Amino acid sequence: MQLLTRMKYTSSGNNKREYDGRIASYEEYVQALKRAEKLQTDLKSGQPSFTKAMVRSHVSSAFWLGLPTKFCKDHLSLNEFRMVLEDEQGVEYDAIYIGNRTGLSGGWRAFAIDHHLEDGDVLVFELIEPDRFKVYIIKACGESNQDNDDGNDTNVDAKDTKKSSKKMKSSENSCSSAALVSQKRTTRSSTQGGKAAKNSER
Repeated sequence: MQLLTRMKYTSSGNNKREYDGRIASYEEYVQALKRAEKLQTDLKSGQPSFTKAMVRSHVSSAFWLGLPTKFCKDHLSLNEFRMVLEDEQGVEYDAIYIGNRTGLSGGWRAFAIDHHLEDGDVLVFELIEPDRFKVYIIKACGESNQDNDDGNDTNVDAKDTKKSSKKMKSSENSCSSAALVSQKRTTRSSTQGGKAAKNSER
């Protein structure tokens, strides 16, 4: 059986950080949120989960992360306790959950800095144990926010447009050729008619 080696961080060394990251556009944020919601829907554990969009106060300066109140009341203790944040690679961060404020403090700063969280990023929190969140990160900036289906549709539309353009050009050429042939036939008929008239006069 393969054993997974997990590292545990309790602090990042930087107590405060002025925000110097990117700011997602509205379109980037919407696409990141859609991807996060799809990821949440695809989770197979059946454990409680929620999505959380990052703003600058979450990832710089005070590093305070408020969690959805209803989720906290339904699934978490009202007391203060140590909450483990586990990222997708299995690296663990000890944070402090403050029950009466329904938010994370303490080690949340280290998690945010180490994962370069920025304004507009969307996180999926999955409560896999009473005191442990599995955290999935969806970046808003720097990644393709277009779904594959949309990209394929765009390609198909482009191909269809090119095909239609070629067909129109081909049709136009055919029409031009047909008109030219008809014109030549008319000219020949007129010439032959003229010659016949002259022979008749003679």
